[in-house]
Amino acid sequence: MSTERAVTEIPSVCFGVDVLTGTEVRWPLTVKGNPHLLVAGLPGMGKTTCLLNLRKQMLASGVRPIIFSYHQDIDEKLQLLVDSVRFIDFHGLGFNPLRLIDRQARMCAAASPKRSP
Repeated sequence: MSTERAVTEIPSVCFGVDVLTGTEVRWPLTVKGNPHLLVAGLPGMGKTTCLLNLRKQMLASGVRPIIFSYHQDIDEKLQLLVDSVRFIDFHGLGFNPLRLIDRQARMCAAASPKRSP
């Protein structure tokens, strides 16, 4: 691999293989576009295994992921697999990173004039 190509190559992780074409389905690890990922599913569907696999690929690419979880199963597995894990209770952040905010309603409320009683 040439030095020029190595500098411009964007690290990525592999989600799996397209069953129709046989090509890898990859997610580029870049801040361009939307660098966020939500893994959702029913219990036992492999969400934790998927996240641990993605975390392994990200660390191999030199990217340290931030993982938000409400369950201790992934916390315990991360501690066994990673040399240093930093846990933060979301109550200490001053905001809940998983809370949905209706920005349009908030903007309308801020723009409307205050009425006196």
